[in-house]
Amino acid sequence: MIEVSFFAHLPECARVWRGFVVSGHAGYDEPGRDIVCAAVSAVAQAAVLGIQEVVGYPADVDVDDDGYLHITLSKYQPDGFSEVQVLFQTAYAALLEIAREYPDRVSINVE
Repeated sequence: MIEVSFFAHLPECARVWRGFVVSGHAGYDEPGRDIVCAAVSAVAQAAVLGIQEVVGYPADVDVDDDGYLHITLSKYQPDGFSEVQVLFQTAYAALLEIAREYPDRVSINVE
């Protein structure tokens, strides 16, 4: 099972994100052919690239080859913050849709 957790920036602002973590494997098919893992990975990596490369927002990222990706905003800066939130919200919506399609393979949590 792939577990995705989004972290709220402030407890009272559940849709203002400061990061997310993805871990695990879907087990839908063999490695290299698993469309669920590929979809989750593509969405998560696209969000990270958008935040770091397109927006240029400071973020700490940790990735390994075992299905783990963690991104957290390093510090608040007003320039680019709204764009980063759009990227987080888009990733959340896309991952939520994948979880709806494959509920026994992907779970989404908000912390």
